[in-house]
Amino acid sequence: MDIHKPKPWHGVREFLKEYVIIVVGVLTALAGEQGVEWLHWRHVAAETEDHLAAGIGPDLVNAVEFVAVHPCLQARFGELAIALRRSDPVWTGSVIHDPGYHPNDRVFPLVVAGPGRTWPHVAWDSALASGALNHMPRERVDLYADLYRMAEVGRDQQRAEAEASSPLAPLAFDRPLTVAERTAFLAHLATAEERERAIVGVSRQMLNSAQQLGLKPPPKALAERLAAERSDRGACVADVKLPLS
Repeated sequence: MDIHKPKPWHGVREFLKEYVIIVVGVLTALAGEQGVEWLHWRHVAAETEDHLAAGIGPDLVNAVEFVAVHPCLQARFGELAIALRRSDPVWTGSVIHDPGYHPNDRVFPLVVAGPGRTWPHVAWDSALASGALNHMPRERVDLYADLYRMAEVGRDQQRAEAEASSPLAPLAFDRPLTVAERTAFLAHLATAEERERAIVGVSRQMLNSAQQLGLKPPPKALAERLAAERSDRGACVADVKLPLS
């Protein structure tokens, strides 16, 4: 069997020529591989931002809703505060209009009630797990992080507001009220108002931050939500103009 030995290089020039060919070939292969990977992550990053934008949509609808119903809740807090400051020995039950109330579903009619909504967070969790955030512009990632963090704060404040409003439930019924009881109910009312104001504050922050990303609440979902609120609460529901001043 004949064994073909590699041809010897004839001088440094030929060696350098062969060396350059090999190096260029390796670099070209690496560049091609990196180019494919860059294109892949560019696609993933764009897709991830689309998901983040869609995922925050329901939270932005919540934010507009809380801003819109704020005048209604402020009016209700004021109404109850005036009534509780009276010295009448008997309290006349006071409830809000609630078309969904039925004694078989809930024993206590509502005395005060803000919107009760879910604040979706799954798009942000998925983006964190995927690693795609490392391939998005840092300033946009930071803005999305703030938005989803504020959604969490809104959820927590909503829960706190509901807990603060629960002790007001006995005011739905006619009952004797001492001065001490009236004072205690006023304290609960003040806490509920403070929590409601906190939700409105973070809602306004969310909407202003969303503007920096060019994001707005989905128009159809927002229109349906506000129409339902106006049907339940009446003309006190504000017409929210974006961006907020």
